[in-house]
Amino acid sequence: MCYTLRMYNELQRAAWAEVSLGNIKSNYLAIRALAPNSEIIASIKSDAYGHGLEKTAWALVRNHVEYLGVATIAEAIQLRSAGISTDIVMLSAVPRGNTKDVVDQHLVSVVTTYEDAKLLSDAAVRFD
Repeated sequence: MCYTLRMYNELQRAAWAEVSLGNIKSNYLAIRALAPNSEIIASIKSDAYGHGLEKTAWALVRNHVEYLGVATIAEAIQLRSAGISTDIVMLSAVPRGNTKDVVDQHLVSVVTTYEDAKLLSDAAVRFD
């Protein structure tokens, strides 16, 4: 499946992206073949870099990607709302006050400080 995504106002700049979900699948399978015993995180943050978060996620999930990487809680919630149950990794630190969301959405979170680890641990105990 291929679709065109207009990324800029054409009066300012005539640019677009031709998105092929078949190519996304082929690229993922090529990486998988090069690293058959590895787990792969497909980074699809920022609306899959403008290619469509949900469409890209489903193309990868159907081909058994182990993890999807996102930048924000909102992206993770969007994927969960679309029915995606694959492990989702927050590729940035969790904003203070959002630890409950990490637990509720069953996200994998990067931890950069002991304090962040403690906040997430406490949230997991409190909200799980």
